[in-house]
Amino acid sequence: QKVSQRKPRSVRTHLKHAVPITFGFAIAEYAERLGDGIVSLQELNSRLRGKSSGACGALNGAAALFDDPEAFEADVTLGLNLDPARHSTQVLPPEPLMRVFHELQLISGVVANLCHDVRHLMRDEINEVLEIEDAAQVGSSTMTHKPPNPIVYENAESVWKVMVGRYVTVLLDQIKEHQRELTDSLSSRTYVETIAYLSGAVKNIARALGRLRANPTAMERNLMIHGDRLVGEKLYLLLATEAKRTDANQLLRDLGRQARQENKTLETVAMAHPEVRAYLDSLPPERREVFFDPHRYIGIAPQRTTAVARYWAKRLNINLNDSGKETT
Repeated sequence: QKVSQRKPRSVRTHLKHAVPITFGFAIAEYAERLGDGIVSLQELNSRLRGKSSGACGALNGAAALFDDPEAFEADVTLGLNLDPARHSTQVLPPEPLMRVFHELQLISGVVANLCHDVRHLMRDEINEVLEIEDAAQVGSSTMTHKPPNPIVYENAESVWKVMVGRYVTVLLDQIKEHQRELTDSLSSRTYVETIAYLSGAVKNIARALGRLRANPTAMERNLMIHGDRLVGEKLYLLLATEAKRTDANQLLRDLGRQARQENKTLETVAMAHPEVRAYLDSLPPERREVFFDPHRYIGIAPQRTTAVARYWAKRLNINLNDSGKETT
Protein backbone atom coordinates (compact mmCIF):
# COMPACT_ATOMS: atom_id res chain seq x y z
CA GLN A 1 0.00 0.00 0.00
CA LYS A 2 1.43 3.35 -1.05
CA VAL A 3 1.15 6.60 0.82
CA SER A 4 1.51 9.64 -1.42
CA GLN A 5 4.90 11.29 -1.15
CA ARG A 6 3.09 14.56 -0.56
CA LYS A 7 0.81 13.23 2.17
CA PRO A 8 1.95 14.72 5.48
CA ARG A 9 1.36 13.52 9.00
CA SER A 10 2.10 14.91 12.41
CA VAL A 11 5.46 14.06 13.87
CA ARG A 12 5.85 14.04 17.63
CA THR A 13 8.70 15.39 19.70
CA HIS A 14 8.32 15.20 23.48
CA LEU A 15 4.95 13.56 22.65
CA LYS A 16 3.72 16.87 21.18
CA HIS A 17 2.94 17.54 17.53
CA ALA A 18 5.89 19.09 15.72
CA VAL A 19 6.45 20.09 12.07
CA PRO A 20 4.88 17.70 9.52
CA ILE A 21 6.67 14.84 7.82
CA THR A 22 5.41 11.89 5.78
CA PHE A 23 4.68 8.42 7.12
CA GLY A 24 7.34 7.01 4.82
CA PHE A 25 9.93 9.37 6.31
CA ALA A 26 9.09 8.09 9.79
CA ILE A 27 9.56 4.48 8.65
CA ALA A 28 12.77 5.41 6.81
CA GLU A 29 14.32 6.16 10.20
CA TYR A 30 14.12 2.48 11.08
CA ALA A 31 15.32 1.39 7.64
CA GLU A 32 18.42 3.52 8.20
CA ARG A 33 19.04 2.28 11.73
CA LEU A 34 18.42 -1.38 10.92
CA GLY A 35 20.46 -1.18 7.73
CA ASP A 36 23.38 0.28 9.63
CA GLY A 37 23.06 -2.46 12.25
CA ILE A 38 22.99 -5.22 9.62
CA VAL A 39 26.11 -3.89 7.91
CA SER A 40 27.90 -3.56 11.25
CA LEU A 41 26.88 -7.10 12.18
CA GLN A 42 28.21 -8.42 8.87
CA GLU A 43 31.52 -6.66 9.45
CA LEU A 44 31.80 -7.95 13.01
CA ASN A 45 30.98 -11.48 11.88
CA SER A 46 33.77 -11.28 9.32
CA ARG A 47 36.20 -10.53 12.15
CA LEU A 48 35.38 -13.67 14.12
CA ARG A 49 38.28 -16.10 14.32
CA GLY A 50 38.75 -19.79 15.13
CA LYS A 51 41.42 -21.82 16.84
CA SER A 52 42.98 -25.24 16.92
CA SER A 53 46.04 -24.16 18.81
CA GLY A 54 46.15 -26.76 21.55
CA ALA A 55 45.71 -26.69 25.29
CA CYS A 56 47.33 -23.32 25.87
CA GLY A 57 47.43 -21.71 22.44
CA ALA A 58 51.07 -22.26 21.45
CA LEU A 59 50.33 -25.28 19.17
CA ASN A 60 52.58 -27.48 21.33
CA GLY A 61 51.03 -30.73 20.17
CA ALA A 62 50.67 -29.66 16.54
CA ALA A 63 54.33 -28.59 16.49
CA ALA A 64 55.29 -32.12 17.61
CA LEU A 65 53.25 -33.65 14.77
CA PHE A 66 53.60 -31.30 11.81
CA ASP A 67 56.40 -29.37 10.15
CA ASP A 68 54.03 -26.42 9.73
CA PRO A 69 51.65 -26.36 12.74
CA GLU A 70 50.14 -23.04 11.68
CA ALA A 71 49.15 -24.50 8.30
CA PHE A 72 47.51 -27.37 10.17
CA GLU A 73 45.49 -24.90 12.29
CA ALA A 74 44.51 -22.92 9.21
CA ASP A 75 43.22 -26.11 7.55
CA VAL A 76 41.10 -26.92 10.61
CA THR A 77 39.56 -23.45 10.93
CA LEU A 78 38.97 -23.29 7.18
CA GLY A 79 36.41 -26.04 7.68
CA LEU A 80 34.49 -23.55 9.80
CA ASN A 81 34.97 -20.73 7.26
CA LEU A 82 37.12 -18.93 9.80
CA ASP A 83 40.66 -17.66 9.79
CA PRO A 84 42.81 -18.68 12.74
CA ALA A 85 43.31 -16.17 15.53
CA ARG A 86 46.74 -14.57 15.65
CA HIS A 87 46.81 -15.38 19.35
CA SER A 88 44.74 -17.66 21.54
CA THR A 89 45.05 -19.55 24.77
CA GLN A 90 42.88 -22.55 25.50
CA VAL A 91 40.08 -20.21 24.44
CA LEU A 92 39.73 -17.45 21.88
CA PRO A 93 39.94 -13.78 22.86
CA PRO A 94 36.36 -13.00 23.94
CA GLU A 95 36.05 -9.48 22.55
CA PRO A 96 35.21 -10.24 18.88
CA LEU A 97 32.23 -12.40 19.88
CA MET A 98 31.23 -9.88 22.54
CA ARG A 99 31.08 -7.18 19.88
CA VAL A 100 28.76 -9.36 17.79
CA PHE A 101 26.39 -9.75 20.72
CA HIS A 102 26.62 -6.05 21.43
CA GLU A 103 25.48 -5.33 17.87
CA LEU A 104 22.67 -7.88 18.21
CA GLN A 105 21.60 -6.05 21.35
CA LEU A 106 21.57 -2.73 19.47
CA ILE A 107 19.55 -4.24 16.62
CA SER A 108 17.04 -5.64 19.09
CA GLY A 109 16.71 -2.12 20.51
CA VAL A 110 15.95 -0.68 17.07
CA VAL A 111 13.33 -3.38 16.48
CA ALA A 112 11.82 -2.67 19.89
CA ASN A 113 11.76 1.07 19.18
CA LEU A 114 9.98 0.46 15.87
CA CYS A 115 7.44 -1.76 17.61
CA HIS A 116 6.96 0.79 20.37
CA ASP A 117 6.15 3.52 17.85
CA VAL A 118 3.90 1.34 15.70
CA ARG A 119 1.76 0.09 18.54
CA HIS A 120 1.28 3.61 19.89
CA LEU A 121 0.25 4.76 16.43
CA MET A 122 -2.39 2.01 16.66
CA ARG A 123 -3.95 3.59 19.75
CA ASP A 124 -7.62 4.42 19.24
CA GLU A 125 -7.01 8.13 19.83
CA ILE A 126 -4.20 8.22 17.22
CA ASN A 127 -5.18 5.39 14.86
CA GLU A 128 -2.69 6.35 12.13
CA VAL A 129 -1.83 2.73 11.35
CA LEU A 130 -4.14 -0.26 11.14
CA GLU A 131 -3.60 -3.99 11.05
CA ILE A 132 -5.48 -6.11 8.55
CA GLU A 133 -7.61 -8.41 10.66
CA ASP A 134 -7.51 -12.16 10.35
CA ALA A 135 -10.75 -13.95 11.25
CA ALA A 136 -8.75 -16.27 13.50
CA GLN A 137 -7.24 -13.43 15.52
CA VAL A 138 -8.64 -12.64 18.94
CA GLY A 139 -8.63 -9.08 20.22
CA SER A 140 -9.80 -9.90 23.70
CA SER A 141 -11.26 -12.96 25.38
CA THR A 142 -14.16 -10.89 26.77
CA MET A 143 -14.11 -7.41 25.14
CA THR A 144 -15.53 -8.33 21.78
CA HIS A 145 -15.45 -4.78 20.46
CA LYS A 146 -11.65 -4.77 20.40
CA PRO A 147 -9.63 -5.33 17.23
CA PRO A 148 -6.58 -7.63 17.57
CA ASN A 149 -4.17 -6.47 20.23
CA PRO A 150 -0.64 -5.57 19.06
CA ILE A 151 0.85 -8.55 20.89
CA VAL A 152 3.54 -9.23 18.28
CA TYR A 153 4.90 -5.72 18.76
CA GLU A 154 4.64 -6.03 22.53
CA ASN A 155 6.49 -9.34 22.47
CA ALA A 156 9.31 -7.81 20.42
CA GLU A 157 9.79 -5.17 23.10
CA SER A 158 9.83 -7.96 25.66
CA VAL A 159 12.59 -9.72 23.72
CA TRP A 160 14.66 -6.54 23.90
CA LYS A 161 14.34 -6.58 27.70
CA VAL A 162 15.51 -10.19 27.78
CA MET A 163 18.47 -9.40 25.55
CA VAL A 164 19.57 -6.49 27.73
CA GLY A 165 19.86 -8.87 30.66
CA ARG A 166 21.53 -11.59 28.63
CA TYR A 167 24.10 -9.17 27.26
CA VAL A 168 25.17 -8.38 30.80
CA THR A 169 26.04 -12.08 31.08
CA VAL A 170 28.21 -11.77 27.97
CA LEU A 171 30.04 -8.86 29.57
CA LEU A 172 30.57 -10.76 32.81
CA ASP A 173 32.22 -13.58 30.86
CA GLN A 174 34.96 -11.34 29.48
CA ILE A 175 37.46 -11.92 32.26
CA LYS A 176 39.36 -15.21 32.35
CA GLU A 177 41.88 -16.48 34.87
CA HIS A 178 45.20 -16.90 33.13
CA GLN A 179 44.80 -19.22 30.11
CA ARG A 180 41.34 -20.55 30.96
CA GLU A 181 38.87 -21.49 33.67
CA LEU A 182 35.26 -22.59 33.70
CA THR A 183 33.32 -19.77 35.34
CA ASP A 184 31.73 -19.14 31.93
CA SER A 185 31.04 -22.80 31.17
CA LEU A 186 27.32 -22.65 31.96
CA SER A 187 26.63 -18.99 31.23
CA SER A 188 28.18 -19.03 27.74
CA ARG A 189 25.85 -21.86 26.73
CA THR A 190 22.95 -19.42 26.97
CA TYR A 191 24.37 -17.08 24.32
CA VAL A 192 22.65 -18.87 21.46
CA GLU A 193 19.29 -18.31 23.14
CA THR A 194 19.53 -14.57 22.49
CA ILE A 195 20.02 -15.25 18.78
CA ALA A 196 16.92 -17.44 18.81
CA TYR A 197 14.90 -14.79 20.66
CA LEU A 198 15.87 -12.04 18.24
CA SER A 199 15.45 -14.21 15.15
CA GLY A 200 11.96 -15.21 16.24
CA ALA A 201 10.99 -11.62 17.02
CA VAL A 202 12.24 -10.35 13.66
CA LYS A 203 10.35 -13.06 11.75
CA ASN A 204 7.13 -12.30 13.64
CA ILE A 205 7.51 -8.55 13.11
CA ALA A 206 8.16 -9.02 9.39
CA ARG A 207 4.88 -10.88 9.07
CA ALA A 208 3.04 -8.32 11.20
CA LEU A 209 4.38 -5.38 9.20
CA GLY A 210 3.07 -7.08 6.08
CA ARG A 211 -0.43 -6.68 7.54
CA LEU A 212 0.11 -3.05 8.49
CA ARG A 213 -1.72 -0.29 6.64
CA ALA A 214 -1.53 3.47 6.96
CA ASN A 215 -4.72 5.39 7.76
CA PRO A 216 -4.56 8.65 5.78
CA THR A 217 -7.88 9.81 7.22
CA ALA A 218 -6.56 9.69 10.78
CA MET A 219 -3.27 11.28 9.68
CA GLU A 220 -5.18 14.20 8.19
CA ARG A 221 -7.36 14.54 11.28
CA ASN A 222 -4.37 14.58 13.61
CA LEU A 223 -2.45 16.96 11.37
CA MET A 224 -5.26 19.47 11.49
CA ILE A 225 -5.47 19.48 15.28
CA HIS A 226 -2.96 22.32 15.11
CA GLY A 227 -3.55 23.20 11.47
CA ASP A 228 -1.58 26.16 10.18
CA ARG A 229 0.08 26.70 13.57
CA LEU A 230 2.47 23.93 12.47
CA VAL A 231 4.11 26.37 10.02
CA GLY A 232 5.08 28.81 12.76
CA GLU A 233 8.68 27.71 12.37
CA LYS A 234 8.67 28.77 8.71
CA LEU A 235 7.23 32.19 9.49
CA TYR A 236 9.77 32.70 12.28
CA LEU A 237 12.72 31.75 10.05
CA LEU A 238 11.62 33.93 7.15
CA LEU A 239 10.88 36.92 9.36
CA ALA A 240 14.37 36.56 10.83
CA THR A 241 16.14 36.20 7.49
CA GLU A 242 14.06 38.10 4.94
CA ALA A 243 12.41 40.71 7.16
CA LYS A 244 15.50 41.01 9.40
CA ARG A 245 13.45 40.71 12.60
CA THR A 246 15.91 39.97 15.39
CA ASP A 247 12.99 39.22 17.72
CA ALA A 248 11.32 36.82 15.28
CA ASN A 249 11.57 33.83 17.60
CA GLN A 250 9.88 35.55 20.52
CA LEU A 251 7.35 37.17 18.21
CA LEU A 252 6.22 33.79 16.87
CA ARG A 253 6.11 32.34 20.36
CA ASP A 254 3.73 35.14 21.29
CA LEU A 255 1.63 34.72 18.17
CA GLY A 256 1.52 30.96 18.61
CA ARG A 257 0.42 31.31 22.22
CA GLN A 258 -2.27 33.79 21.21
CA ALA A 259 -3.53 31.45 18.49
CA ARG A 260 -3.77 28.56 20.95
CA GLN A 261 -5.43 30.53 23.72
CA GLU A 262 -7.95 32.19 21.42
CA ASN A 263 -8.42 29.06 19.31
CA LYS A 264 -7.58 30.95 16.15
CA THR A 265 -5.47 30.09 13.16
CA LEU A 266 -1.91 31.35 13.04
CA GLU A 267 -2.75 33.17 9.83
CA THR A 268 -5.51 35.11 11.59
CA VAL A 269 -3.34 36.36 14.43
CA ALA A 270 -0.36 36.97 12.11
CA MET A 271 -2.41 39.12 9.76
CA ALA A 272 -3.59 41.16 12.75
CA HIS A 273 0.03 42.11 13.49
CA PRO A 274 0.86 45.13 11.28
CA GLU A 275 4.52 44.33 10.64
CA VAL A 276 3.95 40.62 10.05
CA ARG A 277 1.07 41.45 7.74
CA ALA A 278 3.28 43.85 5.81
CA TYR A 279 5.84 41.10 5.28
CA LEU A 280 3.21 38.56 4.20
CA ASP A 281 1.59 41.04 1.81
CA SER A 282 4.98 41.58 0.19
CA LEU A 283 5.29 37.94 -0.82
CA PRO A 284 4.62 36.88 -4.42
CA PRO A 285 1.05 35.56 -4.81
CA GLU A 286 2.18 32.00 -5.44
CA ARG A 287 4.08 31.95 -2.13
CA ARG A 288 1.45 33.81 -0.15
CA GLU A 289 -1.37 31.56 -1.30
CA VAL A 290 0.12 28.39 0.20
CA PHE A 291 2.20 29.97 2.98
CA PHE A 292 0.06 28.69 5.86
CA ASP A 293 -0.77 25.30 4.38
CA PRO A 294 0.83 22.64 6.64
CA HIS A 295 0.54 20.11 3.81
CA ARG A 296 3.17 22.12 1.93
CA TYR A 297 5.59 22.25 4.86
CA ILE A 298 7.16 18.79 4.74
CA GLY A 299 10.64 19.79 3.63
CA ILE A 300 12.28 17.12 1.50
CA ALA A 301 10.76 14.21 3.42
CA PRO A 302 9.68 12.30 0.27
CA GLN A 303 13.07 12.71 -1.38
CA ARG A 304 14.94 11.63 1.75
CA THR A 305 12.64 8.63 2.12
CA THR A 306 13.29 7.50 -1.43
CA ALA A 307 17.03 8.03 -1.06
CA VAL A 308 17.18 5.95 2.12
CA ALA A 309 15.12 3.15 0.59
CA ARG A 310 17.24 3.02 -2.56
CA TYR A 311 20.52 3.16 -0.67
CA TRP A 312 19.75 0.22 1.59
CA ALA A 313 18.09 -1.75 -1.20
CA LYS A 314 21.32 -1.51 -3.18
CA ARG A 315 23.58 -2.06 -0.18
CA LEU A 316 21.68 -5.11 1.08
CA ASN A 317 20.59 -6.41 -2.34
CA ILE A 318 16.86 -5.99 -1.67
CA ASN A 319 14.25 -5.68 -4.41
CA LEU A 320 12.06 -2.62 -4.02
CA ASN A 321 8.52 -2.14 -5.26
CA ASP A 322 7.91 0.82 -7.52
CA SER A 323 11.62 1.62 -7.87
CA GLY A 324 12.03 2.69 -4.28
CA LYS A 325 9.11 5.08 -4.10
CA GLU A 326 7.84 5.88 -0.67
CA THR A 327 5.68 3.02 0.57
CA THR A 328 4.41 1.80 3.89
